[in-house]
Amino acid sequence: ISKESDPQKLSMDYQLYGFPLSFVGEYSKAAKVTFRGWGDPKPTNLTPDKITNFLNSISVEPATEAVCKRALNHQIVIINEAHHIPIHRIFGQSLIECLRAAGFKYFAFETLAETGSSLARRGFVSRKKTGYYSVEPQMALLMEKAHRAGFKLIKYDTTKPCPGCSVGDQIDFREEYEANQLNEKIFKKDPQAKLVVWVGYSHAYKIQVEDSPKSKWMAARLWEKTGIEP
Repeated sequence: ISKESDPQKLSMDYQLYGFPLSFVGEYSKAAKVTFRGWGDPKPTNLTPDKITNFLNSISVEPATEAVCKRALNHQIVIINEAHHIPIHRIFGQSLIECLRAAGFKYFAFETLAETGSSLARRGFVSRKKTGYYSVEPQMALLMEKAHRAGFKLIKYDTTKPCPGCSVGDQIDFREEYEANQLNEKIFKKDPQAKLVVWVGYSHAYKIQVEDSPKSKWMAARLWEKTGIEP
């Protein structure tokens, strides 16, 4: 991996090395490996005074309550995880009850490799059939809790390659595919649907961000296609 010259390919290779470490509880190693692919993310101009001033400038509230409260006014809620940090999935589990009570019916998972109806018939997550990240216990539990709460689970991601594409074009291909799947499977059939989408990393960007390699990630494309701001 360390001999890879393409920065984007290098980052992806380190991530793919870090994910399985998180699956078996090696959380510190998973973080170290993943961050190697991203480079040093720490700002160089931070001082204790700047940190204190920043903390004093923000208000803090319990995350579960904050998301549940804001979800009442939205039709699409996108929740972003870091794939190598399973505690994010535990946070997701804390949202299941309130999101279902708020009328959310569909729960789309980036990891889902089988149809939601197939999983529903079986009634539990399968290590071999359900998807890559669902091998990790907290992701499996998140999906099973969503199923038991009455959510319709939605498959929307793709593992199909973009023939002859660069890493950047492959990302572009995937973002468009994901947004199309969510629009076609849900909103074209049920325009008033309330949808939860579970994604990792940059898929949740609904606006362009500094240093982002693509102008439109999945959330931005879904907003554009449906007219519904996530």
